[in-house]
Amino acid sequence: MNQPTSSPCPTEADSDPSLSPNFQRLLNYGEAARWLGVSLRQFRRLVDDGKIPIVRINQRSPRVRPVEIDAYITAMTVKWPEANQS
Repeated sequence: MNQPTSSPCPTEADSDPSLSPNFQRLLNYGEAARWLGVSLRQFRRLVDDGKIPIVRINQRSPRVRPVEIDAYITAMTVKWPEANQS
């Protein structure tokens, strides 16, 4: 699987310069699942469990902000000494 080597947050080249500097391209479920390296089903489970917030464009087009993916990764990151204590 080809995963990006940097953050999924778009670069200036990915966004329209006429838009707000805070603009981020929203990811569909497939893109977000690929970024996390999980199956689409597993990603949907994370969303359904409330672990990753979504933006509901309409009923059939939920999207994910890249910063939410980064926040999930950060929240799930365990430092080595903490991992040994379990």
